[in-house]
Amino acid sequence: MISVIIVTFNEGFWLKKTVDSLISSCKGRKVNYEIIIVDDGSTDGSTKFITNQNKEYSKVKLLRNEVGLGVAKARNLGAKSAKGEVFMFVDAHMIFPENLLSKVESRLKNSPKIAILGIHCLDESLYSDSPDLSTINIYTNSDRTFFSPRWIIPKKTTRRIFRVPFVIAASLIVRREVFEKVHGFGDYIEKWGPEDRTFSLTAYLFGFDCYFDPNIWIWHRYKKNEELSNEVKEKKNDIYFNIISACYCLYDRHHFDLALNQMIKGFPSLYSSPYYKKFVQKKSTLNKYKSFVNSHSTRTVTQFESEFSEYLPYLVDEGLALSFKHAKEDPDKALSVLSEILSHPVLSNPNENKKYLPYIYFRLAFVNGEMKKEKFSTQKKYLEKSIRHDHFFIPSYVLYARYLSSQKEYKHALSLLFSAKEISRNHLYQRDNYYTDQDTDAHASVPFIEELIGWILHTDVGEKSSKAGDK
Repeated sequence: MISVIIVTFNEGFWLKKTVDSLISSCKGRKVNYEIIIVDDGSTDGSTKFITNQNKEYSKVKLLRNEVGLGVAKARNLGAKSAKGEVFMFVDAHMIFPENLLSKVESRLKNSPKIAILGIHCLDESLYSDSPDLSTINIYTNSDRTFFSPRWIIPKKTTRRIFRVPFVIAASLIVRREVFEKVHGFGDYIEKWGPEDRTFSLTAYLFGFDCYFDPNIWIWHRYKKNEELSNEVKEKKNDIYFNIISACYCLYDRHHFDLALNQMIKGFPSLYSSPYYKKFVQKKSTLNKYKSFVNSHSTRTVTQFESEFSEYLPYLVDEGLALSFKHAKEDPDKALSVLSEILSHPVLSNPNENKKYLPYIYFRLAFVNGEMKKEKFSTQKKYLEKSIRHDHFFIPSYVLYARYLSSQKEYKHALSLLFSAKEISRNHLYQRDNYYTDQDTDAHASVPFIEELIGWILHTDVGEKSSKAGDK
């Protein structure tokens, strides 16, 4: 039996639409299933359609939480009530294609090595009876914490299943025995996020593997950016607490320190934040879960890094860090690394392309100009590309202004610096530390920019005075 577990909170008409599409997709199929809905404190009456008198929903079991537990705990509650040998966790805003559960059942039967299964989670606004499955969206990391997610699009793959680091909880399929052995989604997770990545990594440490089947799909309603942004803002403290707690529970000391350093770069006030204080308060409780993980782990985070290096943060973190490591002693090696990054298939995705190119071009300019002492024209080319791809990328402004001032183009240099100062002062420069190091970190600071403005003004006035004296 497959137990389809749906956690819902004020989903409106989408909950009924999800349940109806699931029931419809199974009609006439020899598949044994049940639907467990966990209502996590809804106030919109969206579960009223489920009644004992309605035979259409005879396979549906409704659990109610008057006070919201949060998605991780609510999913665990649903699993405790489930009878199936397989759990399929889905969001409450999905459309099930025909015969989906039979395909899942067949895949798990024919592939016993699969502990956790991921499938295509396609945008329902692009609904089609025959969707394009030629490229695969893989859920992976964007930083050293492993829990800051991004989508990458690797090269086109075969139609065979393959291992992945994580499976998203919007459509996460797991064998019951695996779920129970890892004690489900961590009970330390508050409210929302990133319970799917923590679950996947915990399972890996316990010796279980996640797989992706490129032949199976489901339709998912992706929230609009504004809607998702508001949701993240509301739950920000919970998310950060969850990430710190997950790193503490699942990592060794070395990787935990790396993760904290990564977070501090993006959030300098981390240690005074409410979510870090909450982490300190709950450390004794977290220690129990940490001990449980340590006593059952058969793998390490270092092995995880090694096995999934193609999905890990090579592009943004490791690659750029490596390019700086080689920059002083071997600039040609640094440029080779940067060239390799530029050829990475992730940059075929316009969204990723826009996100990362400014950093890469900035580093190319930095290595060429500061380390290799190449002609100014080479540095200028890359700096112009960096600014073109992200007009808020302050280090490129500052480095470009330095270049222009060396060419005695003071007016243009000052224009760039005043723009950079305004952006920095207004806190629009809110980026993770993809480029920072001892030589370039200061480029984003207002004092450094002001110092450079003063130097250019002084130099410009001095040169004009000198020319006047010559006359």
